[in-house]
Amino acid sequence: MLLYSGFVDNIDDANKFYGLQRFSSGIGVTQPCQIRYLYYFEAIYNNVVKIPVIKRIKAIVFQTVPHISAEGCRPFYEISSGVEHTLIDSNRED
Repeated sequence: MLLYSGFVDNIDDANKFYGLQRFSSGIGVTQPCQIRYLYYFEAIYNNVVKIPVIKRIKAIVFQTVPHISAEGCRPFYEISSGVEHTLIDSNRED
C-alpha cells in the first residue's frame, strides 16, 4: 500500500518504513516467500512485468508406471507449453 499510494518509491523503502513502524527491531518483512511477492507486486506495478496469463492444466500424463523401491517413489512434474512442448518449469532431480 505504501508503494501504491506514492508514499515511497520502491519496495525496499516500503519494507524499511514498515519495519521501523511495526517492530522494535526495525526489521520489516523477512520471509523469503513474502519478500518475493513484494518484488512481484513492484514489477507489475511499474509495468516491468505484465500481469501473468492464467494457465489451466490441460492434462496430467504419466509416461510410465512409477518404480517403487525400498527408498520409496520420487515423482516429479514438468510443465510444458505449445506444440513444441517447451519446458516452463520442473522439479525433476537428474
